Amino acid sequence: MPTQVGFIAGLGKVRLTLEPTPQPTAAGGDIIAVAVLVTDRDQVPIEGQAVTFWRGPDEEETTPTDPHGHAAHTFSGFGFGTHSVSIQVSGLSVTFRHTFSPPAAKPKVVPAELKVYAHPEGPAKEYYVSIELPSQSGGISDWPLEIKDIEHSDAAQRQRTVRTTADGSYQFTVKTDNLRTIFISVVGTPLDSALHLPGPERERTTRKVPRAPQAVLDQGLVETLRWFHQRAVKARREGR
Repeated sequence: MPTQVGFIAGLGKVRLTLEPTPQPTAAGGDIIAVAVLVTDRDQVPIEGQAVTFWRGPDEEETTPTDPHGHAAHTFSGFGFGTHSVSIQVSGLSVTFRHTFSPPAAKPKVVPAELKVYAHPEGPAKEYYVSIELPSQSGGISDWPLEIKDIEHSDAAQRQRTVRTTADGSYQFTVKTDNLRTIFISVVGTPLDSALHLPGPERERTTRKVPRAPQAVLDQGLVETLRWFHQRAVKARREGR
């Protein structure tokens, strides 16, 4: 801590110390300054001496030392950058400089992979669609997705922008009587996908809907959807 030793008339050799405590804020910070005045030889507190607090070249407050030789003042409202504060007692002065810096911006995680799943849901002409933006630390949340569905019955929904939820996914249901293609793109990236839905050609009404194993169900919705997708891919490959 910055300290100055000198002589004050009637007191002899004294030691003046500035004990600063910077307090960062969203816009910069404050500095709590405590002046400590004691005798240099025996470190005996000196009471009743006027301490002047300076913000740069500007005098801000003068207050006497207490029985412990302390006087305190808070310098408020510093912006980002380097600032100096000082204390002065009978010609002795001590200065402290501090730099307040803005917090480092967290690196933005940009999607590098897009996963799209679709599986039959409910009536024969209905599909449940799930979009995922995976990352090493989990799904990427609150990222915009553009969905183009030119055959949607609602004109306002034919091209829409949505955002991923907290787990980095977005789900919706599609009802279709015909072969239908939905285009999905990840805004701000080259990632995109064309989802082809065969409509009623899948003839679900003649098939028993499989049930995912309980171990898969226990892992949550995303893993359950992935199980259905993998099962459907395997069935297509086997010609079933």
